[in-house]
Amino acid sequence: MRKAPTFIAVFVLGAFLTGEAAAQSAIQMPGQARTDVRPTPNGGYVLQTPGQSPMFVTPRPDGSYVIQTPGQKPSYAIPRGGGAYVLQTPGQMPLYVTPRPGGGVTMQTPGQTPTFVSPSAGGDYAIHAPGQVPSFLYAVPGVMR
Repeated sequence: MRKAPTFIAVFVLGAFLTGEAAAQSAIQMPGQARTDVRPTPNGGYVLQTPGQSPMFVTPRPDGSYVIQTPGQKPSYAIPRGGGAYVLQTPGQMPLYVTPRPGGGVTMQTPGQTPTFVSPSAGGDYAIHAPGQVPSFLYAVPGVMR
């Protein structure tokens, strides 16, 4: 499974692509610091976790998004049909993110075991892969409706 920033980017981009992004909100994984999500004037978002560099999600004219943390290679979220998209960082395998019936997404890098992100009745999300103990992403009110 990929690290927390990838999951956070997946949820923020999911909110972008489905039009469910809130004006300002936060998300948090258990044992991790809360990440605040703020909109920017250009239609993007800034994700800020205390003690870490901000992550900028910036829309591009072609409908894709640039995901950039200062000092790191940018990643790109490229929409595909049906609400799916690809997270691509130059020099790395792409991460395919596909909506699941009933909510949530499947995330998979070619040749790897998929990771499933499933909504719970309380508005949180379980992150699970076959043979692994699930972790959870808590949506602080407002991230996704």
